[in-house]
Amino acid sequence: MSPKLVEDIADDTETEVHERNVYRLSTNQRILLEIVRESGEIAAGELYDEYEQRVGNPKSKPTRRRYLQSLERYELVEQFGRTRGTCYRYPSLQGRDISIAGTTPKL
Repeated sequence: MSPKLVEDIADDTETEVHERNVYRLSTNQRILLEIVRESGEIAAGELYDEYEQRVGNPKSKPTRRRYLQSLERYELVEQFGRTRGTCYRYPSLQGRDISIAGTTPKL
């Protein structure tokens, strides 16, 4: 196997895992991810405000924090900063943009 082939397989696998993680998200998790993705980088307060505007019956702040923690665990978002300075960033998969909207939520 050539190094290039191994690299291509690794890249394809990383993309597949990312897509599978997105597929597993609930509707509310998906909305939070879409907001972060559209913004590239967003402060926690702005994220919560935008989420509340998009959702008719928003989840509580502790639930939203748990959702964001799960997005971090799946490596779909990155958190940086602390307390009031917390921000979220959409990580790049080596320049690839994975579709979120076209993925069917898990029921």
